[in-house]
Amino acid sequence: MRLALLLADSETAMRQNIKDFNRGAALIFAPLYRNFPRKIFLRIGELDDGSDLPPDDRLAQLKPRGEIYAAAMEFLRDEGLIIYSDTADKGIDASFSKVRLTSKGLAAMQRLPPTIDPSRKSIGDTLVEITRGTFTAAAQQTVQSALGAVFGG
Repeated sequence: MRLALLLADSETAMRQNIKDFNRGAALIFAPLYRNFPRKIFLRIGELDDGSDLPPDDRLAQLKPRGEIYAAAMEFLRDEGLIIYSDTADKGIDASFSKVRLTSKGLAAMQRLPPTIDPSRKSIGDTLVEITRGTFTAAAQQTVQSALGAVFGG
């Protein structure tokens, strides 16, 4: 019984990590796409205001999200989708300078997957639009589909 509870908690944490990664990747890609080809400064703590979280627990829940977002920055760089020069601090306090989409990242953002939107917006345009609003369940699904297309899924 105890092992089953541990496995269930582990699976829940894994799902939350993936959900936070998708959210973070969208919040990272959107300003990079909007500002391409300029290099920009990104501060992890400024990507997400936590408006979807309960006010009394917002800061506590934003901390692990920030850690996932910082790890997402490294992942996106390792996958060749973005570049950046310097990083400071860790987690929610992390900041990244001279961040820009690579040609591979720009190509991914300009794809037009038919499953995202019937108006056939590019992935980048879709992410920019979604990140300006609240991350509803439908928005999360759209982000998951968009990022699946970016990462070849």
